[in-house]
Amino acid sequence: MRPDSYLGVAGLLGALRAGRVKYRERARNGVADDKSTYTYVPEMVRFYLGEEPILSNVPTWRATAPTTSST
Repeated sequence: MRPDSYLGVAGLLGALRAGRVKYRERARNGVADDKSTYTYVPEMVRFYLGEEPILSNVPTWRATAPTTSST
């Protein structure tokens, strides 16, 4: 999305806006599926649903947390 970035396909957004390219998913909608959010899923269930998660979370560790903690 940044003009100075080497990630992605150069000119993709311009081609999309011009109608030359079509794609199925909206840009940036993969945030909730990002691996870095896995550790927060149990907390999100508690916060948004007010319930305890039924299933255990995938063993995942936060890079910013001590290695002894996992959710």
